[in-house]
Amino acid sequence: RRRLRKKHGIADSTFVILGITAVNRAHKRVDYIIEEASRVPGDILLWIDGRPEDLSLWDVAREKLSARCRITHVSTAEVPELYHLADIFVHGALEEGFGLAICEAAAAGLMVLVHDSPHFRWLVGDHDCFVDMSVPGNLSRRLREVVASPQQLQDRGQDLALSMRDRFDWGVLAPAYMEMYRKVAELKPSSNPGRS
Repeated sequence: RRRLRKKHGIADSTFVILGITAVNRAHKRVDYIIEEASRVPGDILLWIDGRPEDLSLWDVAREKLSARCRITHVSTAEVPELYHLADIFVHGALEEGFGLAICEAAAAGLMVLVHDSPHFRWLVGDHDCFVDMSVPGNLSRRLREVVASPQQLQDRGQDLALSMRDRFDWGVLAPAYMEMYRKVAELKPSSNPGRS
């Protein structure tokens, strides 16, 4: 962690809030994350990394956070470095098909903050990770709590890492996929091909 922070020019004392996401407003709500992070005082850095879809968000970040924000699109090989130098992971979308970056962050040992919804409750399973992100101010309030009590982050992150590995490791998933394929292969073809 110290080596990675030195490589990326980040002080050990800086609290790093990470988001790995497509950089857009509509679905990923990066503008919401920027606004909420701007309400967190102190030595913080919001680092958003992902495919740039809305270039106006760079201006928003400069206006709201100045040097306390980075928006990048690093190579896939470098993404694990970001997980390992961060303090917490934030995902601003209100809904998601799955949430691979959330699983990656948690598996890397980061505490994650996600929207409080049935899907994310299923995916993450830890009530301390849920924030009603449909309400302005809720994420910044939770971030201020976490910044003030950083000791909970490491334990919470390790618990999440174990949970993600227990549920989504390929060794667990492969037999479940094989069973699903076996069941599908045993189904009889429909007598009416035009109907589902």
